[in-house]
Amino acid sequence: MKNAQDGMREKKESLKLFFPTRPFHHSIRLGPLTFRDPLLLCGVLYILLWMDAGGFLRAGLWAAFLHEMGHLLAYGMMLRKLPRVDVTMTGFCLRVPRESLRRAQLFGLAAAGPGMNLLLAAVWAVRMEQQATVRGWAFLTANL
Repeated sequence: MKNAQDGMREKKESLKLFFPTRPFHHSIRLGPLTFRDPLLLCGVLYILLWMDAGGFLRAGLWAAFLHEMGHLLAYGMMLRKLPRVDVTMTGFCLRVPRESLRRAQLFGLAAAGPGMNLLLAAVWAVRMEQQATVRGWAFLTANL
């Protein structure tokens, strides 16, 4: 019985070499940034941006990036240090120790991203009054 179990275990190990359970599961750390599955992330972004002829995806990604920068700036102003940030397929994730923030600070940190988008939308609306473009309206809409 013991030999049969050892044989099955060896077979499973050899199958893992050819068929890993998560082939793209890797992380690259650059300072406070951790990129989860960077090969998959870059590949999907490349394909999506290649297919984005009108530039609407670029406007949305730029708005999302600036939204996350609002959170990062708020965290940096509150605690005077940078948090650990995970960059994944679904976006950015700030790793914040819960005990280091009071309730008001946590609310301010959560409101900083939408606040940045509202500020950008107001600035961009003024700019659109001067010279309106389709891509400009796309960026304004992405921030709202």
